[in-house]
Amino acid sequence: MVNRAYLYSLDNRPVSYFDRPERASGLSEWPDTVPISYRILASGNTQICSSLIANGLEGAPDVKVYAINGEYDVGFARFLRFIDVIRFVSGSSHFEAPKLLDETISTRSFLDLHMNKYVQLETVELDILSGGDEAMMKEMVEAEASMCTWIGESIDALPSDTNEAAAVVYESSVKGAGPFAGLRFDDKYDAGRSPLGFRWSETLNFDMPTRAEFEETEGRD
Repeated sequence: MVNRAYLYSLDNRPVSYFDRPERASGLSEWPDTVPISYRILASGNTQICSSLIANGLEGAPDVKVYAINGEYDVGFARFLRFIDVIRFVSGSSHFEAPKLLDETISTRSFLDLHMNKYVQLETVELDILSGGDEAMMKEMVEAEASMCTWIGESIDALPSDTNEAAAVVYESSVKGAGPFAGLRFDDKYDAGRSPLGFRWSETLNFDMPTRAEFEETEGRD
């Protein structure tokens, strides 16, 4: 079984599994890790909230499962800045990246069309690898939330000049240190341990039912 991180747009910050959004959409899912794009999008006033894809764990229904929630407009603004910078890097003579350059355009269009009030990052499938201990799982979510905040603040701290910002990002990626460590700017941008994460879809392995859909399903049960 492949464990994934899931990203959604929605219009609330859930306080429980039953606190459903009025509007919601899938954005993306990724195996085995959390791509930097997810962290940037979830970086706006990041908070811990209730998971909406897991109500307890198998064999442990009372375990509280947490997720990460961020303000969409703040994260999206940072993401657009990030796209501008990586387009500058990947457009240089060092790289052959026609696919990446095209993908930044379609990525921006997809995220613009699916904008909502909040972004929800669900990492329960990754957190459960800790063994299902509630305290440990919460610590993992808190650490991921801190990572989202750090990445967002790092983008804010980039020089306003795109050429200078690109140099900072590229140096971090090459040295393997800092917020942009290990990123690739050629057409293998999603390979390796530090993917950009430019793979988008409304339909994910876990649906995100709206309040009306959820109540209808519960009523049938």
